[in-house]
Amino acid sequence: MKMRNKLFMSIVAVEVLIFGAVFSYVTGLTSARARETALETGRARAAAAASRITTTLIGAATTVESLGSSLETCLRLGRTDRSFVPIQLLDLLKANPRYYAVWAFFGPDDWDGKDARYKSDPDYAPTGAFVPWAYREKGEPMVYPGMAGEDTGYYESFYTIPVETGAGLYMEPYFEDSSEGQLLLATYGRPIKDAAGRTRGVAGIDLRLDDLSKYLAAEEAMAGAEAGTYSFLASSGGTILAHEKDTSLIGKKVEEYLGKDEAGHFSSTIPKEGLDYMAGKGSLVRILVPMTLPGSSKDWIYCRTVPTASIYSGTRRLEMLLIVFFVVGIGLSIAAILMISRRLTRPLGAIGEAFAVIEGGDLTRRVSVKTRDEFGTLATEYNALSEKLGKIFGSVRRAAEGIQETGQRLCDACARTNAALSGIRANIDESRAALESQSAAEGRTREEARLILDDIGKLESEIAAQADSINAASAAVEEMVGSIQSVAANAEKISSEMADLDRSTGEGKERLAAAIEAITEVSSHSDDLEAANATIAEISSRTDLLAMNAAIEAAHAGEAGKGFAVVADEIRALAENARVQSEEIGARIGAIHAAISAAADSSREAGEAFDGVLGRVATVSRLEAEVCSAVLEQRTGGTEVLEALGRMKDTSRAVASAGETMGKASAEVRTAIDGLEEASERVKAAAQQIGERVDDIAANGDATLSLAAENAKLLDSFAEGLSRFRIGEAPKA
Repeated sequence: MKMRNKLFMSIVAVEVLIFGAVFSYVTGLTSARARETALETGRARAAAAASRITTTLIGAATTVESLGSSLETCLRLGRTDRSFVPIQLLDLLKANPRYYAVWAFFGPDDWDGKDARYKSDPDYAPTGAFVPWAYREKGEPMVYPGMAGEDTGYYESFYTIPVETGAGLYMEPYFEDSSEGQLLLATYGRPIKDAAGRTRGVAGIDLRLDDLSKYLAAEEAMAGAEAGTYSFLASSGGTILAHEKDTSLIGKKVEEYLGKDEAGHFSSTIPKEGLDYMAGKGSLVRILVPMTLPGSSKDWIYCRTVPTASIYSGTRRLEMLLIVFFVVGIGLSIAAILMISRRLTRPLGAIGEAFAVIEGGDLTRRVSVKTRDEFGTLATEYNALSEKLGKIFGSVRRAAEGIQETGQRLCDACARTNAALSGIRANIDESRAALESQSAAEGRTREEARLILDDIGKLESEIAAQADSINAASAAVEEMVGSIQSVAANAEKISSEMADLDRSTGEGKERLAAAIEAITEVSSHSDDLEAANATIAEISSRTDLLAMNAAIEAAHAGEAGKGFAVVADEIRALAENARVQSEEIGARIGAIHAAISAAADSSREAGEAFDGVLGRVATVSRLEAEVCSAVLEQRTGGTEVLEALGRMKDTSRAVASAGETMGKASAEVRTAIDGLEEASERVKAAAQQIGERVDDIAANGDATLSLAAENAKLLDSFAEGLSRFRIGEAPKA
């Protein structure tokens, strides 16, 4: 690094340290003042905005107070006509568009004592109470003097709270559903008292707050608020009434918006001059200003949020100004340093020129020594260095001449080495060609051997598959022979059962014939019963006829024939009973005869069926005998097949053993072939490596020869370069 640069860096470092100290002191001194000034400005703006909003609220409260005083005067003077108060309320509503409703509710008979007279009036039904109220319906002012048929919602908290407190006040804002949608309202109510101090009613105004957010934005715009600054308004109950940036927060609690910790600042008592605290991890400052409302109302809170960056914007400008001063100071310092360094470094010019002469090759140049300071010492040292360099260059020139001679001998030796390597390379190429031919022959031999070994492997697999097939066939035949033996045993049992079935069928045929004979005999007896029943019926008919004739004769006999007439009636009754019984017996005998006929027919059909069964049993017996004979023949044939399979299995085992022996032998042959292949590859690899090493040696020889030639050129150039230097009267070696 030049002396000039060192001097420059030293002075700049000192200036930077001084600037840092001054900068820290000034910024530390101004930051606190800037913060306090910004907070005072923020408090003043917040107080001004809060004051303007409070003025609006006070105006509404003043209107209510005037209305209440007017109504109290009417009570004292006895002017309790119900017609003028609704008109007065309607005029107040029309005069101020921010009023949603103006009302004056009186207790029962507390206005004119005529509630009972007005109960039947539709405008005052059902109680007749005087509760006039004017409100807006779809933006149009309307007024009702009474309850108009609905007696709910007139004596709730907005009525009871002023009555209980005995003074006018703003109550906690609330949302109200209306024809215009959901509105945020604040109600101011004050009690109406008579001359004796007794509360007769409450007068109030419902003030619309839904445009407060726009009002806050206009206030901040008028005050020229910094970017990121916003305001919101909270009620005494912690409800957000207006927000400059986010109207969706209206109606929510401060704790829900800012958190429990920050909400504690809003619930505590705030001094009249206001309160400020840090929020958002130090990035924001919240300024709280109480809004003192009229009457007994609790304070609302105006909150103005200011970014910390805007508070310290003045400090930032001061910092930028200090930086500008620093840059200007550094520029002036550089100019001064350049002037001073030029005067200090001028004696170094002569030494620089001497070094330039040395660069041109003249080592005989000397610098005159005119001073005894550091520059004089530097000139003396330069002269000594120039003399020593002259001696060194003389020695180097003589050494270079010796190196040139040695390099020439090295070039000759490299040429002879390259000639010998060319002969070795030719011999290696011949050996490599012979190895390639031998490798090709070995490859063909290995391929043929692999094909043979693959065929042996396939043959071994086929032998194993054949042995598996024979084993499977033997198992199947054994299972079949077992099944045939089981079928033969079942066939013998079937033959025995068929014989028993033949005997049982014969016995059934004989018993069926006996049953048919018995049924025929019963049928003949039923015919006799029918004949007897016909005789009884005929006797009954005749007896009835005789009884009728006897009754006729008794009637002819008069009193003498009365006893005979009684006997005739009894005989007639007995004959009628006998006739009825005879008919029932005839019906039953007919049913029995029909059943016997059906049984006879069924017996005959059963006999015919038994004849068919006997024929089929005989046929089945004959077929079963044939099946049994065939099964016995199959059992004999299956045994013979099983023996033949046993012999095939023995033969298969022998073949498999021979195949296994061939497989082992083929594996040994494969191993030998693989060993031969590996040995051949190693020989080829060794030959390849020898060739590569020879090529490397030849390449190294060529490189050495090239380097020797390059070295000779460099030495020639070096000698030529040395010849440029003038070294005076240096002695030769």
